[in-house]
Parts: sequence; C-alpha cells; structure tokens
Amino acid sequence: MHWIKKLFWKPTHQHYKGGLYKVLFDRAILENTLQSMVVYQDESGKVWIRTVNDFMEMVPGPNTGLTISRFIKLN
Repeated sequence: MHWIKKLFWKPTHQHYKGGLYKVLFDRAILENTLQSMVVYQDESGKVWIRTVNDFMEMVPGPNTGLTISRFIKLN
C-alpha cells in the first residue's frame, strides 16, 4: 500500500488469525440474493466481501479450541 494511503488507513477489526482489516461498508446488499454483506479492506489495500453472517460467525480459536468471533472490533 502506498505510504500516503497507509498514513490514513486505520484498522477497525482484527481477524481471529491476526490480520488487520478496515470495514468500508457494513450493510452492502448483494443484488442477486439480497443478502447483507460486509465490504472490508486488508492492510495491502485488497478489498474483500463476506456475508454479515460469516463476518459475525463464531469460530474455534487457534490453539485453544474455544469459540471466538471471526472478527474482533477494535477501539
């Protein structure tokens, strides 16, 4: 990511495996299914799309097996 973009890029969430992401839109709609989607960006600038259900999903945590959120909201 260009240094200027990096200067203004602030993560909003952390993936349970450690990656940092910035949510761009949290209620986008997928046209053909009308599913609610989350649009988010990684540190390199790549944009990802995931259903709200998948984004909010509880998953087995690494090493512990305890159930945790796939994405943790940062302050």
